[in-house]
Amino acid sequence: MSTKQQCKFNINRSAVWEGALRGFQRLSYDPNLMICVKFSDDMGKNEEGLDLGGPRREFLRLLMDTIARSAMFEGKENCKNLALDSTALRGDWYYISGRAIAVHGGPPPNFLSPTVFSLLVGNSANPALEDIADLELFEKVRKIL
Repeated sequence: MSTKQQCKFNINRSAVWEGALRGFQRLSYDPNLMICVKFSDDMGKNEEGLDLGGPRREFLRLLMDTIARSAMFEGKENCKNLALDSTALRGDWYYISGRAIAVHGGPPPNFLSPTVFSLLVGNSANPALEDIADLELFEKVRKIL
């Protein structure tokens, strides 16, 4: 990762996902460069201060919380699986979420189920009954087992 150049993100605290979309979809975004974040309020006024790491970490924490609560994932709080969200699929939000999760210095995706996390990092995994978020389907599979 190069620290000599930066990718700048202007983020409104009340619209973290929208700011992340703009930043990660920009042609100038380079995952090999450090992200530099400047927060603004709803009126567009920038918060004071330089990004020496704190604003970037805060942005990535807020973004991870936003992704975990999105319709792209379903399931229990710390055991979420991918859900089929047609809006997210059309908007390429799954890919952008992956880029956000992979950013250096961000918090880990603790909201993912162990099975999904294992598969994402290249390991094999056997899905467990607890991985089924749909209660009706869960009950049917449980009865079959």
